[in-house]
Amino acid sequence: MLTWNDMVDMPSPLKTEGVDVLRVSLGKNTYNTCNPGIGDADGDGLDEIAIPVIENDQCRVDLYDGQGELRWRNDKLSFFNYYYNDMESYKGNHWHAHTKHRHLFTRIFDVDGDGKAEVVVADGPVYILDALTGEIKSTIDLNAHVQVWCPARIFGSHRPPAIVAGIEKRGGGCAVIAIDSTSKVVWETEVPGRLFYDAIWAGDVDEDGIDEIVFSIHTEGSMFLADAKGRIRWRKNVREEIGEDSHIDDLVIDEVQPGSKQILMATGPALIDKNGGVLWTRGEDYHHAQRVLAVPRGSDLQGKNAYFCESYKIRSFLLDSDGKEIWCFDGYEKPKPEFADSVRFRLTTAGSLMNRGGRPYIVQGIMGGYRGQEEVTGRAQHVATVLDVDGNVAAHLPFEDQIKGSAAMCALSGHFRPIDSDCVLIITHHDSSFYIFQLPER
Repeated sequence: MLTWNDMVDMPSPLKTEGVDVLRVSLGKNTYNTCNPGIGDADGDGLDEIAIPVIENDQCRVDLYDGQGELRWRNDKLSFFNYYYNDMESYKGNHWHAHTKHRHLFTRIFDVDGDGKAEVVVADGPVYILDALTGEIKSTIDLNAHVQVWCPARIFGSHRPPAIVAGIEKRGGGCAVIAIDSTSKVVWETEVPGRLFYDAIWAGDVDEDGIDEIVFSIHTEGSMFLADAKGRIRWRKNVREEIGEDSHIDDLVIDEVQPGSKQILMATGPALIDKNGGVLWTRGEDYHHAQRVLAVPRGSDLQGKNAYFCESYKIRSFLLDSDGKEIWCFDGYEKPKPEFADSVRFRLTTAGSLMNRGGRPYIVQGIMGGYRGQEEVTGRAQHVATVLDVDGNVAAHLPFEDQIKGSAAMCALSGHFRPIDSDCVLIITHHDSSFYIFQLPER
C-alpha cells in the first residue's frame, strides 16, 4: 500500500530547525475560508484570528489568539446558502457553503471610528461583530450574495473606511456598492456580467488621498477601476490586453516604479498605471501566476520588486520594477516521476510577506493531492516555504492534511506573539485545522 512519501519528493534539506509549530482543531469535517481576518481585536498590540466556519450545517465565526486559544464563538450567524435557504446557487465554485476551497472574506478593523475593532464577515448578509465579545452589532441584508468586499478610504482619511463590496443580486444583476460606518448603502453602481473573481481591492492609485476600487468580473473577462463615488473610470479586457487569464487572482496597489503608484497584477503578470496603461506584461514568459507581492528593495533603494508564484509549473519569481527577472525558485515538493499523472501540485494565493527581525521575507504555501487509483494510507505531509529576498530558503513550515485535495488554504503573516518577527497562519484544506508557526530568531 502506498504512502505519501512513496509518491512525493520533499525539498532537501528540510529546514525546520527551531520552528515552533502549533496545530489547532476547528472541529470535524468543517468548511472554512481562504480569507480569515487577522488584526488586533482587543487593543493589546497582538493580532487575533477570525475564522468563519461551517460545521454540521451550523454557521459561526471563531476568534483565536496567537496561542491558539478560543476567545469567543458566535454561532448565531447564517451565511448566504443557509440565510436564504438556497443550497443550489453557486454550486461548484468558491462561493458555495459546501466547497472546501471557500472564499468568505473576513476582516478585523475599526468600522465606526470609535477606536475599537470590529470583525466583519460578509457572504449573504454583512455581519459586523464586536471584536471583544463576538456579539452582532449590525446585520446588513442586501438581498444579494456579497461575493467580495474590502475596507476602502473613499471618504478621506478623516472618516472611517467604507465597506466596498461586489454583490450579485438574488433577482439578477451585479453591482458594486459602498456601505458607510452607519451601515447605510451610500452608492450602488450596476456592472455587467456575473461572478466577481477573486477579490476586490482598494488603494489610492492616483494619490489624491482617496481610494480607488479595482475588481474583475468572470463572465466579462474584464477588470474595472472605479473612483470613490463608484463611477467606472476605465475597463480593460484582461485576456486581450494583459494576460492569458480571464480573471484576476491577486493584485497590489503600490509604488513599484518610483514616482507614482501602479497596479501590480498576478494576471500577466503586469504593471498597470492609474489610467489603465500597460507599463509591462510578461504573459509570454510566465503562466497563470497567482499570488503577487510588492517586495521592499532596501532603505536606500526606491521602488519595489515584484514576487509572484506560477501555479501549475510550481515556480516562484522575483522581478524588478521593469519586469526583468532577478531570480527563480523551483525547490518546492514535487511528485516522483512515476507518479506525475496521479499526484498534482500547485502554488496558489496562499502566500504573503512577513517581517522577520525587521527584514521582509516571503512565505509561500502549496496545494497537492492524489488522484490515482491505488489505495494510499496515512496523511499528506507538506511544507510551506519561507524565502529571503534573494530567493534563498530561510525555513520550511511543516503541516499535514488528508491525502486528496490537501492544501495550505492561506499562508498569512501576523504579529501573534510579543517577538520582533511575524508568525505564519496556515488553514488546511480538508483537515479542519489551522497551524501557527513561529520561526527561530535571526
